Amino acid sequence: MAEETLLGFLQSHDEISHSGEFAASKGIDHSELLNVIKSLHGFRLVDAQDIKSEKWILTEEGEAYATSGSPEVQFFLAIPPEGISREELQRKVGGSLYSIGSSQAMKKKWVELGKLLVCRKVESVEDRVRELLIKIKDGQE
Repeated sequence: MAEETLLGFLQSHDEISHSGEFAASKGIDHSELLNVIKSLHGFRLVDAQDIKSEKWILTEEGEAYATSGSPEVQFFLAIPPEGISREELQRKVGGSLYSIGSSQAMKKKWVELGKLLVCRKVESVEDRVRELLIKIKDGQE
């Protein structure tokens, strides 16, 4: 089916600019189409060029951060304006998020880890990490 579709298309068109898009538009398995192209190219019936492309996809962790925010922002938002004890904050956000979020939030000078309380040093923060993850998820980066 892929060979007939490909040859039929090429009878009335000069080229297929992107095999993946062509396969998707015709409902053909892309790997099957690539095999046909390679075979026809081997017999010198068509010219073909390899075009490399990258696609970024989020990991499960990246998906979670795109949804809920980066660890440092989640950490920051878990701190009430009056501050919170380290132990209570760790229970509130969980061990892993506490570890990652506290180090990044401190590095960005958003919070202060005192002896008794964890306090905010700024009123609000921007979650640039989440914004970038959403762009990647939406195929913009």
